Amino acid sequence: MKKIATHLKSLSEKTRVIFLGVPPANDEMIIQLYGERATRSNEGARIYSEATLKLCQELEVKAIDLWTIMQQKNDWMTTCFTDGFHLASEGSKIVAKEIMRALEEAEWEPSLYWKLMPSEFVGISPFDPEGSNGTITNSNMFGEEDPMP
Repeated sequence: MKKIATHLKSLSEKTRVIFLGVPPANDEMIIQLYGERATRSNEGARIYSEATLKLCQELEVKAIDLWTIMQQKNDWMTTCFTDGFHLASEGSKIVAKEIMRALEEAEWEPSLYWKLMPSEFVGISPFDPEGSNGTITNSNMFGEEDPMP
């Protein structure tokens, strides 16, 4: 993992890297579906996640701690997974939300947060349509509109 992060960072001064930590695992669901032969566990995910976060801190790479974040949801064990470790829709929504949060909070130049990115072709992009009053209106992936001055 260190080689991957170092390589990606070396590609360009403008290369931006975000590592996703390992999400938790629902041990009960895994055993129910795969039996005692299952090799994945929430404890194993925790160890791997902590190692990922430590490495990212050492290399100054942005990281998202999915193991901790997902377990903050009360019903994470039943709503976030299809089989104990593959993400269901709810788990994927959490990941997308955290990636968007990381992009918004990153102090990168230029910003990669979609609302702050300049439109290359004003009036053509479905994400940055120019309003009739000359303002730019951004529509996010959830269909909400957010007028920008």
